[in-house]
Amino acid sequence: MLHINRQNSKSHARRGVTLIELLVVVSIMAILVSAAMPVVRFQKEGRKIREAARSVNVFLGAARNRTMETGRPCGVLMKPYLDQPCAAMLEQVEVPPAYGGELMTSAVTVKGLGGGSIQAQGDINDSLISPGDTIQFNHQGPTYTISSASGGTIMASTDVSRGQLLPWTDQPSMPMPFRILRRPIKSVASPLTLVGGAVVDLSGSGIDDGTFGDAAVPVIIMFSPNGSLQSAYIGSETPIPVIRPLHLLIGMFEKTGGADSVAEVPNIADLSSLWVTIHPQTGMVTSNVMAPTDDPLGPRAFAKQSQSMGER
Repeated sequence: MLHINRQNSKSHARRGVTLIELLVVVSIMAILVSAAMPVVRFQKEGRKIREAARSVNVFLGAARNRTMETGRPCGVLMKPYLDQPCAAMLEQVEVPPAYGGELMTSAVTVKGLGGGSIQAQGDINDSLISPGDTIQFNHQGPTYTISSASGGTIMASTDVSRGQLLPWTDQPSMPMPFRILRRPIKSVASPLTLVGGAVVDLSGSGIDDGTFGDAAVPVIIMFSPNGSLQSAYIGSETPIPVIRPLHLLIGMFEKTGGADSVAEVPNIADLSSLWVTIHPQTGMVTSNVMAPTDDPLGPRAFAKQSQSMGER
């Protein structure tokens, strides 16, 4: 006769779970996942920012080395990304050799137009000249910022707000040699593209305690042939001499000061952001962590103290 073990049968029936138990387990898992997501996201952003800071550090160092190798000023151009005050791509730039005309005997005549403005005419290749270049005559005297060049005629001006007297009259001068110092142009080096949403937050970057501002303008950082930090172009044709440390804020695009989607914590106040600092006298580049916002020296505290991250 077949005997059925009822106890084993009942035990086998209890192995399943009820719908309520399943829902409870799923709910607990959802809570745990939602609680872990901010931590995972923070760690992921931190890795992206650290990698971006290392890349920017190396790219700036390469531009500095290029400067010392060529003997001509070289630097890095940062263009606004999506019309916001941040950069996701960095390009190496360099200053072309000075231009003094097509021939060894090339010369120009100069006449004054008043208010520090002058007009120069002569053997000039207009295609090699751009607004913002500077010109000097007879290897001496002040330099003039060029505003236009066409048909062998250059229009330029210099600052006479301190009462400087210029040697030019409203009559053309005798022909004289000239030298044009040209603005930086892109080099053949490959650009650096930051990925994963990491950017150079230009709205929080700046010289010493100042910032470049919230306007979406390009920024160019130039090194001198001796390796020191020379100047910066901040959305203008005129370079600004840099004699204090220049700080670049590395963060995420959505936390940029001028981004459309403003985060609760901007890059300048986010402890996961990093600083890449260029020291003016040596041109050396270091990476530094963000200081707490209640630090008496402000967010740039560690950068000012030059506490390098090394390989972090």
